[in-house]
Amino acid sequence: MKLSEFIEKYPEYKPYVELLKNFFEKPVDEIEMHSFMEATRYKYIIDENILGFAVPPNEVFFRDIPPDLHVFIHEMIHLCKKPPVTSEEIYAYNLVNLVVFCVEKRIKCNPFALLTLTVSDIERVLSKYGIESIEEYYNIAGIIPVNYVVDFDEEGKMVGIKPSRELLEHPGRDRIIVETFISELVAGIHYYTDESIETKILLDLIEIAGGSR
Repeated sequence: MKLSEFIEKYPEYKPYVELLKNFFEKPVDEIEMHSFMEATRYKYIIDENILGFAVPPNEVFFRDIPPDLHVFIHEMIHLCKKPPVTSEEIYAYNLVNLVVFCVEKRIKCNPFALLTLTVSDIERVLSKYGIESIEEYYNIAGIIPVNYVVDFDEEGKMVGIKPSRELLEHPGRDRIIVETFISELVAGIHYYTDESIETKILLDLIEIAGGSR
């Protein structure tokens, strides 16, 4: 089945394709959707835990047709052209919630551009809300991300969190800091209200990254 045929048959998936179609490597009517039954004919070996996989630039395979929405978006992301700032799986695993959010809020954006932002971009947005740094944001939110550690004072009292030594010494430190912040922010989308500071920060970052409402 062509992707164009799929979204006509299952129109609830169409808005997500509309958001991503400008980033696909191939036109929507050239993207092929297959069931796992068809995948076995291609001699693909499929683990029982796999729900879908993509073969760029224009093929996707799913255990269920129609697939779960998040599985569908994940595989669609694999078919997109992306800035070469991070790995394929970081894009696919971390931006599904963002795509859903943008469709629900009717925001037109390049979801991949969020991961091209800089530490300065993020901290400039945080400063609008009286937050001086990414570390202060994590302290306020009560988050201890990967690559961060608890910070103690001389008396052994917890005073917050800070980047780990490994992160500070990593040559790609700033890129990891951005990826971690965006991943943490997007992961919590389901819990934010329209008026929450996290939503406001996310919308500001989308705007900086070229999004519009």
